[in-house]
Amino acid sequence: MILVVDDDIFLVTSIRRLLVANNFQVECAHRVDTAWQMILAAQPDLLILDLSLPDGDGNELCQRIRTQFDFPILMLTSRSDSIDKVTGLGLGADDYLTKPFDPSELIARIQAILRRTKGMSHSTIKSVEIGNIELSLSEHEFRVKGGLLTLTHTEFNLLGYLVQNASRAVSREELFRAVWGYEADFASNTLDVLVYRVRNKLKLAEADHTIGTIRSHGYRLKPTP
Repeated sequence: MILVVDDDIFLVTSIRRLLVANNFQVECAHRVDTAWQMILAAQPDLLILDLSLPDGDGNELCQRIRTQFDFPILMLTSRSDSIDKVTGLGLGADDYLTKPFDPSELIARIQAILRRTKGMSHSTIKSVEIGNIELSLSEHEFRVKGGLLTLTHTEFNLLGYLVQNASRAVSREELFRAVWGYEADFASNTLDVLVYRVRNKLKLAEADHTIGTIRSHGYRLKPTP
């Protein structure tokens, strides 16, 4: 189920029709409080969330969600300033689409998000251990020093790809395609913000590896200095 949260009734109706026509189950809300109650009742497979809502801010709802749930969040907003994108991504959003948008791009983003949410569990690799970090694909979880590392689906896919390719440096373009499923616009800070989030979580968990930056190329997993 996809939950759409936006106070623009005309837009929500249009998105609902578009998604239903593409065989998605859709629920809608126009307020933060209604959306939160719907999430508590049944977690969606994906949340499409506007930043400006009549009874609160979408970023605040995103932050609240991330304290309990890891389902993917696509920010959908008329704000185009890069600082808004960085804020939303830093609070746990997985992707960002600015209004007005091409309906085909929205569908492509949704399909990419849902593919990557489920995709890693089908890998032929079932588990990987690097230092005190353990990846279990069968359980869809990371552990550091035996303790569970809490990650969103997008964070999981990024770290999982780097762990499974720990023997080499991964280019920014390759990593973006692996995590988001489409070509990157590197004028944005989307990948940098996600890497920053995962680095912080590894540090707080006292992991003995972190994500190193390869200048003018990309990233690779490396021992913590």
